[in-house]
Amino acid sequence: MDPSDTEAASLVGLFVGVSLVVDDIDAMDSSLLEKGVTFTGPPEKQPCGSKLAQLKDPDGNVLMLLEEAG
Repeated sequence: MDPSDTEAASLVGLFVGVSLVVDDIDAMDSSLLEKGVTFTGPPEKQPCGSKLAQLKDPDGNVLMLLEEAG
């Protein structure tokens, strides 16, 4: 990050997250949906080639599932 970029600097520390790496995000998504897990949307392919899905735990915290590219 460029220290002179005040907009970027104001975002530092605003995101704290937990990402869980899975082998098959679509299968995991289906399995968790069957168990009643709430997702913010379907898994989405990212520009880097990985796939990402966000879910909410019972307390409303957002967690991420990540299937790495390749």
